[in-house]
Amino acid sequence: MRFKGNVHVLPDTPYLAYLHTKIRGKHADLSTFTHFSDQFIRQLQVKASELLDYSEQHVTTPIGNVYQGKVLSKGLCGVSVIRAGESMDRFMTIYPSVQLITASIEESMNDEAFMRPDIGDFGDRYFATYPVESYE
Repeated sequence: MRFKGNVHVLPDTPYLAYLHTKIRGKHADLSTFTHFSDQFIRQLQVKASELLDYSEQHVTTPIGNVYQGKVLSKGLCGVSVIRAGESMDRFMTIYPSVQLITASIEESMNDEAFMRPDIGDFGDRYFATYPVESYE
């Protein structure tokens, strides 16, 4: 895999490992999976927000003072939760200028196109469109 400076992986922290553990467990019910996935996604949003361009904007506070703040200069950013390295390598070859933020680069994909070490299909698990018993 040949990733350049425009691929940003969240730091490997104990908290991130905790979130991985909660969402990767095959017995995680929908409530557990979505709750901890939302926390996971929030970490990605914070990292992505650090990479965006901002411009200055002044606002008047409720008591009449001026606060020198910031607003986004542009409006769109895509965030990846977990990516298989091989698919990310292809994507970055096609779109080399894209800033990609991910929480994990997985080892590979199995014959059913699930990432290894495995999370299942994230979207299907998050939106409950994949039968839970399929993971057992």
